[in-house]
Amino acid sequence: MLKGAITLSAIYCLLHPSCNAPAMAENPLVRMKNAAMSKVSNSSIGKKAGAAVEIRDKWGVFIGIGRYQDPGIKPLPFAFKNTGALTETFKNVGVGRFAPDHVIAVANAAATKESIENILTDEWLCKKALPEDLVVIYICTRFVRGESGRGIMLLANDTKLETAGIEGIPLSSLLSNVKRRLQSKRI
Repeated sequence: MLKGAITLSAIYCLLHPSCNAPAMAENPLVRMKNAAMSKVSNSSIGKKAGAAVEIRDKWGVFIGIGRYQDPGIKPLPFAFKNTGALTETFKNVGVGRFAPDHVIAVANAAATKESIENILTDEWLCKKALPEDLVVIYICTRFVRGESGRGIMLLANDTKLETAGIEGIPLSSLLSNVKRRLQSKRI
């Protein structure tokens, strides 16, 4: 019964003048490709097609804090290991293809609030990376909600849990400072 219903509707569609279905169904992937190509060719009429902007250089900052000075903050067992593994992966010639001196890792005791802010906004990254560069930032740490609507506060190695909502690293302002200082669209 179902086969008959499909056959009758297909015959009706072929015979009815308002139905413009092709006799052979077009591959949906081919149809999507053709539609995309027609949009590209139609939108570029009268416009000069610009060359794609190439990535000039690549920089990576990897921060992992698994242990904290304050015993009240629960440790992250794999933060140090993950940060080291990612650093090596990005430096690998066959995988990440980042120059070894273009990747920096800061972990555990070295990841204080001052050192994190210096690496990202003052000392290292902003002095080296240019607007045409690709920048990868990886941060593995605990966080708390900021007091008075300050958003998310990242916990550095030297952050105290009772004052973390005030003295932690505000994520939104940290990222906006990095974006403003680097002026890169690839962060």
